[in-house]
Amino acid sequence: MTGRSVRGSLECSMTAQSLELQLPVRHCNGAPPMMTTADDQIEYLPLFVYGTLLERTTRDSVLGPSVLRAERAVAKGRWEDAADYPAACFRDPVSEISGELLWLAPGRLEGSLQRADRYEGAPRLYRRVLIHVRAGQKQVRAYAYERAGSAGD
Repeated sequence: MTGRSVRGSLECSMTAQSLELQLPVRHCNGAPPMMTTADDQIEYLPLFVYGTLLERTTRDSVLGPSVLRAERAVAKGRWEDAADYPAACFRDPVSEISGELLWLAPGRLEGSLQRADRYEGAPRLYRRVLIHVRAGQKQVRAYAYERAGSAGD
């Protein structure tokens, strides 16, 4: 990050790379890291969505103006049987799950993820995890929601 004074204010320029922090993440029995409580430290990473959050009206009602851009992406996982909503598990993948990477405003990231947690019913119904996603030719680490109580638990 660089900064310079402009007429009494501080102007900052930051790249996405400078925002990607290397913070400790909890691992549980070899499962993907779980990031579902306010006590967890938040890294600046995009959010991978599939299912209902792909719908623009739903996404806008949950995340509002926090979404800076969206791009198509694919994650390895498997669909789970769930009553009314799409549900995925990203452990022991057997297929690809299509979705989008949502790049959220850095200053709104924590609040946006908390709103997404509430929408997804985390940690009771879904849990936020870190996964690897393919977007075009690049591999990206991202947050995603997988069904709590998945077969891999």
